[in-house]
Amino acid sequence: MKQVYTVRAHRTETKYDAKDNLISLLDVQVPADAVEFLRSAHYAQEHKDVTFNLRVVNATDGDYRTLKFTSKGSKMKDFVPVATLQKWADSHDDLNSLFDYGLELELQVEVRERNQDGPGLFDEGEETETLQAGVLNAPKGVLALPGGEDIEDAEFEEADQKEAQEGSSDGGDAA
Repeated sequence: MKQVYTVRAHRTETKYDAKDNLISLLDVQVPADAVEFLRSAHYAQEHKDVTFNLRVVNATDGDYRTLKFTSKGSKMKDFVPVATLQKWADSHDDLNSLFDYGLELELQVEVRERNQDGPGLFDEGEETETLQAGVLNAPKGVLALPGGEDIEDAEFEEADQKEAQEGSSDGGDAA
């Protein structure tokens, strides 16, 4: 489900969070009927894929940029319905410019079910076939390479044995 709202910048702040990460907060004024949907989308972030994108459109030339946020919630602040958005601070975002009257702000909120079609990365209970090959993956009781009837063991000779054989064959011919 996707909802698009025309919003206005209400307040911006850049600060350190509890883990000493620099974050930017942006309060945007939303229509009053959007508050309930935004609250639902905020709480759905835990178990669904939710995106909060702010599309900033220049009214004169139509050029736009998109800023990706996460939700910190929505509420009535000083009798104004606002949605509080958060993102990692980046000076290139220039959030102070969002108060310019030459810009149109559009909040795009999309809620999607997480993909449950295929197996997850760490799903348990599903058995997968593993090929045990190579020295690093082979357990101690298993040979590093798979064996079979058509594979013969290689014969290795020591260098001393080779020299002795070569020496005895050379010496036998000379006598």
